[in-house]
Amino acid sequence: MGDWDETLRAAVGTAAAKVAPTTDERRLGERRHLVPALGDALGELVGAAHVSAGMHAATPLPDWRPPPGPFDLLVGQPPVPSAHPVVGIEVKSGTHRRKLGETPYEIFKLASFRGLDGVEAAYVVMAGTSAGFSGNDPGAALFKMPLGTSEEWYCSYLVDEWGNAWEHLLGDGNGRPVRVPRTVRLQLVCVEDVPAFPDSQIRVLRVDNPRPCRSLDLGSQRLSIDVDVDPSENGPPQIRDADLGPRHVPRSDCAESELHLFALSCNGYAREGNLTNCARLADETRARWDEMAVVPHDLRTLRSCLFFEQRRAQKSGNGFADGPAGTLDYVRALVEAVRAQVRDRGN
Repeated sequence: MGDWDETLRAAVGTAAAKVAPTTDERRLGERRHLVPALGDALGELVGAAHVSAGMHAATPLPDWRPPPGPFDLLVGQPPVPSAHPVVGIEVKSGTHRRKLGETPYEIFKLASFRGLDGVEAAYVVMAGTSAGFSGNDPGAALFKMPLGTSEEWYCSYLVDEWGNAWEHLLGDGNGRPVRVPRTVRLQLVCVEDVPAFPDSQIRVLRVDNPRPCRSLDLGSQRLSIDVDVDPSENGPPQIRDADLGPRHVPRSDCAESELHLFALSCNGYAREGNLTNCARLADETRARWDEMAVVPHDLRTLRSCLFFEQRRAQKSGNGFADGPAGTLDYVRALVEAVRAQVRDRGN
């Protein structure tokens, strides 16, 4: 059946061109427009007998109790594609912030599906306004990658950052993941305008689980992940911001090795979602220090930037003292600002 990314691009292009509103409709509907149009377009490309809509995969998804709802579209072997699925597709449509914020739920579902025998690809097909995709509403960041590029996202961030959407989803009896991947890899496969619905776009994310053997528990009584992720296999113990106290912070005259260990006591990539977000934050903060010798005033930013400086130094093969001019002074300033934060709150 060929390259699934190319197949999805072609199918979405056909569906976007064909969907049309009836009398007074102004919104591109998920069930009313997009699922049937995309199903028909896929059927034209791979054969209608290979496509089913609104079906569960025959094999239950691991790590979901209760199980999630059926897939919007499955591509598989006839006569019953759901019995031997090859591709799973979740379709969402909406112009308000809740729909974009619900996308991580579909991503976790597809990441679990991706691990089933015989499955080759999994996709989220999201319709929304161009303003919504380019804004700062929950979930929009997942669709802002350059077209054709991929990014590895930390799943703890996807839960913690958009907690309101999780409360809505899990509070109404939907299926619930009890374990989720440590990370998921997302790639923006295509972006299509929808001529019949002004300012509407369809964007497609491919979902992969790059490390299926590494996963995190999703607490049964909470809507947040209970495990902090080490930045490396044998990294130092992780210290949550809430547990951080003055005793954990190195002295101002400590050896550089202590600064490295303290920097690794949190994972900046997980805190900020991915490497790209963390790098952007760290570069902006470092530029501000180089220009004005000031550091941030919030603990999250301070520790994320400190973590990234350690990773930057590690990858360059230099220590803080041997790196770009002023690096060691900057790192010590970050650490002192952390000390001030935890001292002021009385920990």
